[in-house]
Amino acid sequence: MNERSYHVMLVEDSTTQAISLTALLEQEGWRVTWVSSAEKAFSTLRETLPDLILLDYHLPGIRGDEVCRRIRMNVDTRSLPIVMLTSQEGQQVQGLDSGADDFVAKSTNPEVLLLRLRTLLQKSGLNERIIHGSEDSSFQDVHLLAIDDSAIFLDRLKHELSKEGYKLETCTDGEEGIKRLGERKFDGVIIDLVMPRMDGFEVCKHVNALRKSLHLPLITILLTGADSTDNLSRALEAGADDFVGKSNDYSILKGRIRALLRRKFFAEENNRILQEFRQKELEALRERAAKEAAEARAELVEELKRSQEELKRASAAKDQFMAMLSHELRTPLTPVMAVVEERSQDASLPEDVRRDFQMIRRNVQLEAHLINDLLDLTRITQDKMEFSFQPVDMARIIREVVEMCKTGDREQPTIHIHTEIQDACLMGDSVRLTQVVWNLLQNAIKFTPNHGSIEVSLKSESRTGQPFMVLEVTDSGAGIEPEMLERIFEAFQQERRQPNRQHGGLGLGLAISKAIVERHHGRLSATSAGANQGSTFRLALPMQLELIPKIKPVDAADGQSDDVSGATESHKPTRAQWRILLVEDHEDTRDSLARLLRRRGHEVHVATSVAEAAAQAAEVTGLQILISDVGLPDGDGMDVLREVMKIQKVHAIALSGFGMKEDVQRSLDSGYLHHLTKPVQFTQLEAALAH
Repeated sequence: MNERSYHVMLVEDSTTQAISLTALLEQEGWRVTWVSSAEKAFSTLRETLPDLILLDYHLPGIRGDEVCRRIRMNVDTRSLPIVMLTSQEGQQVQGLDSGADDFVAKSTNPEVLLLRLRTLLQKSGLNERIIHGSEDSSFQDVHLLAIDDSAIFLDRLKHELSKEGYKLETCTDGEEGIKRLGERKFDGVIIDLVMPRMDGFEVCKHVNALRKSLHLPLITILLTGADSTDNLSRALEAGADDFVGKSNDYSILKGRIRALLRRKFFAEENNRILQEFRQKELEALRERAAKEAAEARAELVEELKRSQEELKRASAAKDQFMAMLSHELRTPLTPVMAVVEERSQDASLPEDVRRDFQMIRRNVQLEAHLINDLLDLTRITQDKMEFSFQPVDMARIIREVVEMCKTGDREQPTIHIHTEIQDACLMGDSVRLTQVVWNLLQNAIKFTPNHGSIEVSLKSESRTGQPFMVLEVTDSGAGIEPEMLERIFEAFQQERRQPNRQHGGLGLGLAISKAIVERHHGRLSATSAGANQGSTFRLALPMQLELIPKIKPVDAADGQSDDVSGATESHKPTRAQWRILLVEDHEDTRDSLARLLRRRGHEVHVATSVAEAAAQAAEVTGLQILISDVGLPDGDGMDVLREVMKIQKVHAIALSGFGMKEDVQRSLDSGYLHHLTKPVQFTQLEAALAH
């Protein structure tokens, strides 16, 4: 049994012959389709293609050689192996020339028939492998090699094959022939069976191995003077494509060569067509893929542009929302802050009432801090926090922040300052560094009992030749659990310690401080031995020693913008009376500020819009000060200043819930001398008036 079950189409008009042949083939495990005429053969081929056609030469109507030619003319069937059968002699050459691959007499031993059929089936299955890498075979010269120890036979063979247009090379030794096959390209080799040193079977085996290893599209014919079934079987097993007897009639050999070469060239041509089709299909696929990729890239680029535009719009909308949110949150705090600040210092009120107002003031200030923290966090996440670097004296900032922390009327831990360096100069943003020190101290106060203590030390260290200024804030308070130390500087990671006072907080101060410190190329860290063991926050900033003797540092108060938390009452206004135009659309803020200004002897005229401000400026002569909100129903503070200045010259102070640096700069660029961010402490307003 063969490993593969082949399908053979038998074209035979004799029922007796058909039954006999079908039985023989089926014994091999092959499937047989029997048709009795050429017409039925063509009809069957239109429906299915067999692995081999066994074709009788004598058929009713159309002879086998004509059937063979028509099969070879069809592109779908021309490569099918065809073995022609005949019951008469003298038709072999005609059958082979019509396109048959082999020609077998019906009287041939069945074993020989099966040997030839099996060999042809196996060879046809190897065509793809055999012709791999072959070049275009169209109109090419045919090169053959003959190996025979008889020089006379070789000369005669060369003469006969040259008539067919074949180019024949010869050699008389098997080893030399094998060597030549490895060095040059041949279409076929003709090998004599009986030779000294190496017989035809051995040469054929070497040729077959060479053909497989080098993928040579090579036909092999073994010649013999002793035709037998055993020799035929050994020849086919050795890899020969055909086994032909030697005789003086070269027509049979020529017919066999033509048949094998035709089959070889059919296979090569089919392969070439298939390769071209595959190449064109691959090129079409590549073009389609390239086009689809280009379209996809264009679509992705367009989508990316749309996404970027959407992100820009979303970012702008978010900025606008945060600005409006800060304005809306801060504006209502201004009248509250103004009133409670006034009342908390009113000596005519009972002490307990003043304490109530002081409590309200503390909570309003806390609310303002929370708003500022949220805005700072937004600036940090969007990388929009701006810094103004200049020489700063950290020792002075620490002293001022400690004083601010002590100004409250409530009990708090004792704060001790230890300064080991005299010239604590570095490059930084004084406002932001003040914010960091404030956050660290407030954090320590928040989690330390009233009877506890806070140690603030300032010293210098050197790392790899670079001097660093180190601030340490150590408290004796609640401490920090080890698992919380890793997250202590993350936003909204409020430590789960129980404060000794009911302070709120969003857990943003330390996150903001760390971001500010990193922008100064410094490092902020925290250590603690655990719960109730206190904690130490360590701030390390690089110093610029060369700046100390050359430049006078700027302190926090001098460098501070009006929108920074922790503003102090360092500016004491002189008590002069001014004629003031107050423009504010928020009723409570307008009324409270007007009332407080009038109590201090100022003449105050009020307006709620740009139009009213212009009308007041035209009506009231001798205006000296303009205090205007930036956001108004019919314009902004810049419009107010422009309209008023058309009528009379004034000194201008802007009030706004918009407190980003660009907002402050916009006010100053438009002509305002000061920009006070709401909620405005009245002492701040007095300081601005004094200037």
